[in-house]
Amino acid sequence: MLGFAGFPAGLIALAFLPLVVDRLRGALVRNWALIAASLAATVFVPGALGDERIDARPANVFAAAGVGLVLCLTIAAARTGGSSSPWRREPGDRVRLLLAAVLLFCALPWIAAGWDLSLPLPGLRSLFLTDQLRLQPGVPGVHQAVHAGFHHGWAGVMLALTALLLSRALPYLGRPRLRHALALYLSFLLAYGLANAVQDFQLEQIVKRGLMTYQLPMVLAPAPNWAWALILLAAAAIYALAFGPLAQVALPGCRPSSEAATAPPVVGARRETRGNRLLRQRQP
Repeated sequence: MLGFAGFPAGLIALAFLPLVVDRLRGALVRNWALIAASLAATVFVPGALGDERIDARPANVFAAAGVGLVLCLTIAAARTGGSSSPWRREPGDRVRLLLAAVLLFCALPWIAAGWDLSLPLPGLRSLFLTDQLRLQPGVPGVHQAVHAGFHHGWAGVMLALTALLLSRALPYLGRPRLRHALALYLSFLLAYGLANAVQDFQLEQIVKRGLMTYQLPMVLAPAPNWAWALILLAAAAIYALAFGPLAQVALPGCRPSSEAATAPPVVGARRETRGNRLLRQRQP
């Protein structure tokens, strides 16, 4: 659980902070949000993420504290209510649903491995490698194609799904800076999550079948290499083509109730009393 609190929970928590700050205004909220972001972002501190696997490390304690603080702020923001609107279709929902369906289908072996299970259905077992013994280039001996436990590919799918879901909220943020900041981060989250999912899937479902010997490099921890350069380029493309344009739009009626309650009265507006209302009704 401590390893999960850092990756992917810490990165997911960071994505919720702009929504919280937009709902809960004030310097106190901003200060707590900065503290939470600083703690959750420690997942990218050198040594917090392993090069080959996700495991519990002392540095994850700070990320776990940040996740807990973001959770408290999110609950406080949810309790304020706000301008509720019915769930409706947003631009790009078909692409979101299609990509989410593909990701969840490819993640079935990782979901089963998290429960120490295989895929007993005949069709899925022939389509996916799970607990079959396979060779891996550069690793002596045979072992399960998909090891039991938590996989960084499944974590990458979680990050990508988070980016797809929260991108629907971009036009509803009241402040342009928050919209663009969230759009930039979600673009990175989607590119980074897809990169981890593709790398894990390519190793376990393609390389271990013997279809190819080349293995995509691990991208779990930041590194100055061509793989991370591609991730940043992909994030920039996602922002320019998808999430950036969504951040340019501000839908009307998205002002949070906490702001509306503290908004100053309009200059020149006159409060209608009971006497004024009766006089207005008697006028011909």
